[in-house]
Amino acid sequence: MLNLHILHGTYGPQIPYGCTYIRLLRPLTHPSIASDIQLSHGEELPAHTPDAVILERTWREGTRVAEVEALLSALAARGIPLLYTLDDNLLDLDADAPWEQPEERRRIVSLLLRESRGTIVSTDALGQRVSKLARRVEVVPNALDDRLFGEPTAKPHREGPLAVGYMGSLTHEGDLRMVLRGLREALSASRISFEIVGVSANPSFKDLFKGLHATFLTPGEDHPYPQFAGFMKTLHWDLAISPLQDTPFHRCKSDLKYLDYAALGIPGVYSDVTPYRETIRNGETGLLAANDSDSFRDAVLRLVNDETLRASIARNALDEVRGTRLLAHTAPRLRQAITTLLES
Repeated sequence: MLNLHILHGTYGPQIPYGCTYIRLLRPLTHPSIASDIQLSHGEELPAHTPDAVILERTWREGTRVAEVEALLSALAARGIPLLYTLDDNLLDLDADAPWEQPEERRRIVSLLLRESRGTIVSTDALGQRVSKLARRVEVVPNALDDRLFGEPTAKPHREGPLAVGYMGSLTHEGDLRMVLRGLREALSASRISFEIVGVSANPSFKDLFKGLHATFLTPGEDHPYPQFAGFMKTLHWDLAISPLQDTPFHRCKSDLKYLDYAALGIPGVYSDVTPYRETIRNGETGLLAANDSDSFRDAVLRLVNDETLRASIARNALDEVRGTRLLAHTAPRLRQAITTLLES
């Protein structure tokens, strides 16, 4: 039995971040490995002495370097090894936005990479980015929890326009703006509605879609990831998009949005950049489009006008995700990565 404690940040009433659920809490409680692991988690060190502490990202929101140094000292005094997990290239986040204090974040990430027994990341690109700082790196790709994502719900018969969807965190406004002109042209040229989840907290962002059939959906505030997964299953989109700017930060991202869309039975249009071009078979499990408005417009209209292609892509992508990218396949890989790093 491996006794693990996860140190993570929270929002709302002590709710772990979504990435904490996806990368750690759901995999480490999955039935395929749960009998081998005793798990605790929170924002502070536990009173008991676990076999290892796993710290995610930068720990809490607003963590300072001095706090991390104090934590490392406390762990050393108690003889507890530290593992580090990272699912974003925080070394390059906000490089052009000094008001976001990227330097403090980089110092924290660099310190944790150097001082941890080893680091677990979500993509090969991210592994390469941190490899010069980390002692050891293990890559464990993101996967969906088969307990949350069963068979996709049947789409209701739609009399009106087809629904095109997009969901993303607040860091993705620039991605959507990148293809906005083409998206507006597609919405104007065909009987399409557009539904948006997340993306921007800026009230003026909605003004970009004035005069178009666009709806902003809100899953609610401060809900844990399993509840958000339930919300996602209520989305009856005919197709969805995932534009992604080609930057050092984005190149290290995972293909999680592809997994979400595929598991929901939604065919997608994705930027032809890393990480999507490494995963998606163009025309078979999704459409890849260049990072410009014309390409995204044409790809969206291609799916809108070809029901057979939409159905084929949705079926192929769902089969691929259910066959290779569920926790039933990858949770044991995370368990092995933890063991490997602790034994190194």
